[in-house]
Amino acid sequence: MSETDDAHWMRAALAQARAAQQAGEVPVGAVLVYGGQVIASGRNAPLPGKTP
Repeated sequence: MSETDDAHWMRAALAQARAAQQAGEVPVGAVLVYGGQVIASGRNAPLPGKTP
């Protein structure tokens, strides 16, 4: 993976974090990449799931 790829995936994780923040959550996001493809992504969301 190159630095350009890393920056691309980091932007995707930051987008997840922004979505969490807009939902009133702590801005935490993650993207799991394998072989150059996203295999999972998510963000902090304990309030809707009622699992703080």
